[in-house]
Amino acid sequence: MNRSRRRWSVIAALIIIVIAIWSVADHYISIDRKYNYHAEFFKKMPCPWLFADSAKTGIESMFLSGWIRNNDQIYTYVYEHDYYILAWNIPALRNVNLKNVVINHGVYLDHVEMRGEILDAGTGLETKVRYGPFFKDKIVVDLDEYSKVFKTFETSYYRGFYGTASKIAFENGKGQILAMRDYTRRIMPTLFVMYKTKKSFYIILINSKKPFGVNMLKILNLK
Repeated sequence: MNRSRRRWSVIAALIIIVIAIWSVADHYISIDRKYNYHAEFFKKMPCPWLFADSAKTGIESMFLSGWIRNNDQIYTYVYEHDYYILAWNIPALRNVNLKNVVINHGVYLDHVEMRGEILDAGTGLETKVRYGPFFKDKIVVDLDEYSKVFKTFETSYYRGFYGTASKIAFENGKGQILAMRDYTRRIMPTLFVMYKTKKSFYIILINSKKPFGVNMLKILNLK
């Protein structure tokens, strides 16, 4: 009887230990999914509705990838060999009024240090994201002193500019930079778009080594 009780006591203790370990592991897995990105490669185009039908054939299927986590998702595409497209889905900003988004020019960003992740490191098209809570209901855009805006555009659904970019930072409205797009190898021609849908908010960046223009908006389906 004593042996039987001892054996069941050991089994019960092991079960409790396993449950405790699983609870701790699940806690950290939840934190990881919330704050850390996971690279994914797609066989089918993510968010195909972002693109005009006439442009979809120009999206190269070999380079469909993204960085995914619970709070936001970054999708990357290559269009006709020469254009690199980033579409950043941030649902928490869906109620932002585009007209109220401040875009600051000539901001000194070389001093910015963020403890976080560097996505697409070494590619010259790096996206840096600070660890911890992300955007909630406000966003401020900072362009560094080397970035230039040549033309702006705005509708009730989207707003942005065409120019050249060196660094583009994104603040939470409280003076804290939560993310930055860093063109580490060269200043690049850039089409920057903030786009609102009923359920979400997108930052879209189109880059190329050669100049293009606002006419590249035609490849997007912004309705």
